[in-house]
Amino acid sequence: KYPLFFEQLPALKPDLIVVSLGTNESFDKMAAADYIARMNLFIENVRAKNPEACVLIMTPPPSQFRRKYPNTFVASYAKEILMQETAKNYASWDLFTEMGGLFGVNRNASQGLMAGDKVHYSKPGYEKQGTLFTEALLNAYDNFKTNRD
Repeated sequence: KYPLFFEQLPALKPDLIVVSLGTNESFDKMAAADYIARMNLFIENVRAKNPEACVLIMTPPPSQFRRKYPNTFVASYAKEILMQETAKNYASWDLFTEMGGLFGVNRNASQGLMAGDKVHYSKPGYEKQGTLFTEALLNAYDNFKTNRD
């Protein structure tokens, strides 16, 4: 949709490109295979312009439809992202599970981490996601430094 994105990304000279997938895309109720095909095309376009950069995909967080029905689409997207990471040569981080999985939305909402629509997160919810990701990334790096030999 925005071809200049791919043209301009190399100017940043990224070593790591983190793709954080949200829940809005799931409201199209796209089949998991189609969602993954689009995501893989996006990754291919990123790599075509940034062949040396590593790619890390975050799964979308849990959400609900109409504030009461679990969003099973994001559950299937998260599963597929994790299942294909080795074959497609990217890293992943499972935000879906970290935020409680398919039935974690009501708990997140009761903790003030979600907006009233139970799709988007509140400021504290996005801050929690950022903190969890930062901690996971730093722990992975520490593990790499410790075990690289």
